Amino acid sequence: MHSTIKMIKKNGRNHVFNRHVHYINQGDDKCYHQPKQNIQKQVEALKRKREREKEMATSGTYVTEVPLKGSAEKHYKRWKNENHVFPDAIGHHIQDVIVHEGEHDSHGSIRSWNYTWDGKEEVFKERREIDDETKTLTLRGLEGHVMEQLKVYDVIYQFIPKSEDSCVCKITLIWEKRNDESPEPSGYMKFVKSLVADMEEHVIKT
Repeated sequence: MHSTIKMIKKNGRNHVFNRHVHYINQGDDKCYHQPKQNIQKQVEALKRKREREKEMATSGTYVTEVPLKGSAEKHYKRWKNENHVFPDAIGHHIQDVIVHEGEHDSHGSIRSWNYTWDGKEEVFKERREIDDETKTLTLRGLEGHVMEQLKVYDVIYQFIPKSEDSCVCKITLIWEKRNDESPEPSGYMKFVKSLVADMEEHVIKT
């Protein structure tokens, strides 16, 4: 791409004036200006910066949806007040559920989960919040293996009707690391998703 070059005479000498310079002749040499390459370098630098920021993220939110057979009411009821059947229904994931305060279906109750994740036996203690109107259950992490790496670990299950015999479980995981060295809990998000998916068959049979 060439630009119009205008010669300006000043103090008896010729000067090159060009507002849209791509190159300027200086004797036998050429001084190149390459704006497209500069822009590309800036874009690449910005991408690298965003990648570093992502690696250094100390908090975040994961969201996913699990399509399910069976009504939203049945799935919500199972997660709200039928946790005692989990060891029988999905024993490969959940080995025990113990209520420490409140009842199985009470808002603010505290319980602990004994589960197996990534081949390891772990414990998770949580306080739950219940919203029957939106069929939403929130588990706020208090203690346990995952809380050794995270200071915030909240899992929100919302069962959204799609038809009389189908629904979607929207899962939201809100997390915050204890320090920069702690890994993101993406593996736990996959685990939570598998709990909901694997419970489906047991729900529709009952």
